[in-house]
Amino acid sequence: MHDLVKFIKDLEKEFLAGNKELYNDNRIEFLRKRDEFVSERLVLRKSNGEE
Repeated sequence: MHDLVKFIKDLEKEFLAGNKELYNDNRIEFLRKRDEFVSERLVLRKSNGEE
């Protein structure tokens, strides 16, 4: 479980690094897109057999 939390936190940091302007301009849109990004990556991870 700890690995999953770390994986999600790393994804959030990765998304922030590439979207700092959106973070500063429109926080709600940033959060929505970050959630979509993390969800997509979790689905990919699960489909690859990692859990």
